[in-house]
Amino acid sequence: MKKIKLLSSALLLAVTLSAQAQDMVLHDPATNRMFNSEKYTEVKGTPFFIDKWIEGSVSIDKGTYPRLLIKYDVHENQLLFSSHDMSYQFADPVYSFVLKPTPSDSSSFMYFIKGISGNALKEDQFVQVLAKGKLSLYRSDIKQVSDLNEINKGVVKNFSTVTRYYAKKEGVASTLIKLNKQEVLELVKDKEAAVQQFIDANKISLKKEGDVAKLIQHYNTLP
Repeated sequence: MKKIKLLSSALLLAVTLSAQAQDMVLHDPATNRMFNSEKYTEVKGTPFFIDKWIEGSVSIDKGTYPRLLIKYDVHENQLLFSSHDMSYQFADPVYSFVLKPTPSDSSSFMYFIKGISGNALKEDQFVQVLAKGKLSLYRSDIKQVSDLNEINKGVVKNFSTVTRYYAKKEGVASTLIKLNKQEVLELVKDKEAAVQQFIDANKISLKKEGDVAKLIQHYNTLP
């Protein structure tokens, strides 16, 4: 795996602010401190949300980098970007980012933010926003290193993923939920008739992430 170069706060980071959009253009630093990622070479699987560079936008205090090649390291809960075939960490804290697998199709975009707390969820952890409004749905992924016994190989280290879902109503703390009929319908019971009509008309499965997100997005449009 490539070496990852860390952009420390002491290094030169040149940015150009757009007068209208406050977008920034990222330039290479003059010098870099090496960060060794070879610890992953002995672990099977991937520490990344998606194991390839994807176009995206990144927001920090200074503004927004609108077009970068980025990769989300779930195991370390950190974002990397690629420049001239080199991998870097951000010097400044990243507050949100958007993965754009198909930049011309906004329906493919995946939005990630920090600041959501809940059971087994820290505020500095990135979560994916699946639905946003009076009722929001978030997805949390954790990549853990576990030991796996393999025949003729003995104990092998392996990345395993734990996925959790959190629902949050405006003015109320987020709650850990499971994607099933009982727990999802409990969230939207104040609009039971309209919700059930939408479920029947669209053949919504309350066990599928995409369907539950679609249902909550519809719920947020109801008066």
